[in-house]
Amino acid sequence: MLSKRQVYKELGADYLDRRQKDNFVKRTIKKLESLGYQINILNPETPKI
Repeated sequence: MLSKRQVYKELGADYLDRRQKDNFVKRTIKKLESLGYQINILNPETPKI
C-alpha cells in the first residue's frame, strides 16, 4: 500500500475463501460431516437434467 502508493481497498471478510474456493468447499464439507450432516454437492456449472 505505502510502497506502491495505492489507496487502501478493503477486500472483504471472505477474500481468502474466494481466492481458494476449492479448499473452502472441502473444509466446509468436512466441518458439516463432523457435525453429522450428509452432504450432496451439485456443481453449479453442471447442466441440470
